[in-house]
Amino acid sequence: MLNLDRSTWKTHRFGELVRNSNESVKNVADRGIEHLIALEHLDPGEITLSRYGRVADGTTFTRRVRPGQTLFGKRRAYQRKAAYVEVDAICSGDILVFEAIPDRMSPRLLPFLVHSEAFFDHTLGTSAGSLSPRTSWKALADFEVALPEIDEQERVADLLWAIEEHRLAATGQAEALLEAETQRWESLVTGSLRAARSQKIGDAFPGICYGVVQPGDPVDSGTPLIRVTDLEGGAPEASKLKIIDVAIDKQYQRSRVSAGDVLVSIVGTIGRTWTVTEELAGANIARALAKIPAQPEKVRPNYLRAVLATPSYQATLVGSAFETARKTLNLSVLRELEIPVPDMAQQDRLLASALVLEEAIRVSQEAAQSAQTLRDALLQEVFKGSS
Repeated sequence: MLNLDRSTWKTHRFGELVRNSNESVKNVADRGIEHLIALEHLDPGEITLSRYGRVADGTTFTRRVRPGQTLFGKRRAYQRKAAYVEVDAICSGDILVFEAIPDRMSPRLLPFLVHSEAFFDHTLGTSAGSLSPRTSWKALADFEVALPEIDEQERVADLLWAIEEHRLAATGQAEALLEAETQRWESLVTGSLRAARSQKIGDAFPGICYGVVQPGDPVDSGTPLIRVTDLEGGAPEASKLKIIDVAIDKQYQRSRVSAGDVLVSIVGTIGRTWTVTEELAGANIARALAKIPAQPEKVRPNYLRAVLATPSYQATLVGSAFETARKTLNLSVLRELEIPVPDMAQQDRLLASALVLEEAIRVSQEAAQSAQTLRDALLQEVFKGSS
């Protein structure tokens, strides 16, 4: 892909390229440092930081972070939390602060190195502990990597950052368009649709049920199972779903889905919705999902999805779940929700007007995914000599 000439590259230990900065700061507020970085601020797989905490809100952290350094979460390293820093900050003791040694390692290439498969493989292999495994600087310092001279490192970093900026721009555009679409539906639900006939979801969809039900359809060996994780990136390919093994799963009766059914997450990220495609028809669903069976002669599935995704309905669903001890959405709440049900012609007009935004969202998401794929492929090529 890059046709790199690796003949002059030299293999180095990570500890020869990078320092583990343990700079400590007392009286943080007096130093004018405003930003605080905890593990929760490091998003898995992201090269940069998009959010911070505030020192003004109080903290016990004392580890100093300076612009141009790279952070690495040493606890539960399988989460792939590492990021390049562009601000003065302090951070948690569960975060290692890497500083590139001048003339040996490009600071701008360093965050991509620590996001490479080779580095994470080494990290996981050196982590210890069962409940909260941690790695250490001493273990990471022994990681070996082949790199070119600093000038070529900078050229590679320029390319990787250009791709990353394109990915971030596409991701931001998709998120902004999705927010605009969500707000548009919220405005419709609280405005013009108020005049429409309202109906409880349980009345409009009497067959609403949990993913695991008694009694229910018998589960056959070889039946695909839809889980929340399968749906997070959009409708999955049926061939990639987990296949149920009756020998293990025989104690359960599960809900089988049809095209047009709407699935709702009732555990974890409460209230997320998906429409079952033709390809997924006949699959069973996991216990973290509920099924609202299709009633196409009454309510278009994507109309129902759009209404349930609005902030007002999401607040109701999430709030009711967190009032329960197990933080699970009870179907009685979903059944009692009232939604505006305009005539089918108006539903179709509303959905048709959404197609333009949905297509723009899809294009932006695909652009972001393409940039992500390219970035990961380049990381694999650049650091394939790692061990």
